[in-house]
Amino acid sequence: QESAASFTGIEAVTLYPSSAKVEVKSKAVPEKLPGGEVVLVVYLPGYAYPNTVSASIDGKLAGMNIERLAKEDDSDPILAPWKKMLLDAQNEHAALKAEQEGVQARIAMWSNPASPQANLAPEMERLDKAMQAGLKAANARMLELAPLLEEAQKKIAVAEKQLESLAPSYKISFVLAQLRSGSDFTYSYMLGNCGWRPSYTLNALPGAEKVELGFSAEITQNSGFDWRDVKTSLATNAPRRDVTPPELDPWRISQMQPHAPANNKAVAFEANEP
Repeated sequence: QESAASFTGIEAVTLYPSSAKVEVKSKAVPEKLPGGEVVLVVYLPGYAYPNTVSASIDGKLAGMNIERLAKEDDSDPILAPWKKMLLDAQNEHAALKAEQEGVQARIAMWSNPASPQANLAPEMERLDKAMQAGLKAANARMLELAPLLEEAQKKIAVAEKQLESLAPSYKISFVLAQLRSGSDFTYSYMLGNCGWRPSYTLNALPGAEKVELGFSAEITQNSGFDWRDVKTSLATNAPRRDVTPPELDPWRISQMQPHAPANNKAVAFEANEP
């Protein structure tokens, strides 16, 4: 997957068939709010499960606030690079299109010149030579512009598709009792809309009288982050998506009540009665 988002400290990813656990490690950069609270802000991809966030901070964690950003929010750092890519590609396409139209206008003008007057014939002869050179250069430029326009259109399509597929991010604010800047900060979360599946290849080698079985994994993810050079593990089981322990049913312990002895004789008699 292509990504316009920069590497954000993702240290390890454990991929499950239809989800993933993402582990992030970075240095803490706390912010002090006007009310005096010290917070540490991180952003999760839109397909993350915010109730699965687990954090480890060199300092006391007093709470956590979760906010879902709007799609049009320009402060979303995950969507922002794709929005910039789209805007740049649209501007590039518009500039190339304007140049193409200008070249087409010059070609049209030089291809259909007005009939020269008799006394202007020598001047028009000189202009004719210049127009031929101009037409040659304009046609060459038209050939150059065609692939550039096509490439810009592809960039627009990629950015639009990515923005359409990405969900708005989550803004997570960790409220801290105390924290020093530069302290170690790690957190993890479960991510949806991703996963892996096995892929097998079978190669027959008659000359060597053997068959080779190859195994690989096809990984898909749409977080908006680049996972290149990230330590990746594959798992086959389905993980829990909630870090909250399940509610336990009550287990009541009371004094054991004695049971009346069974009347074995009566049971034997009744069993033998015709």
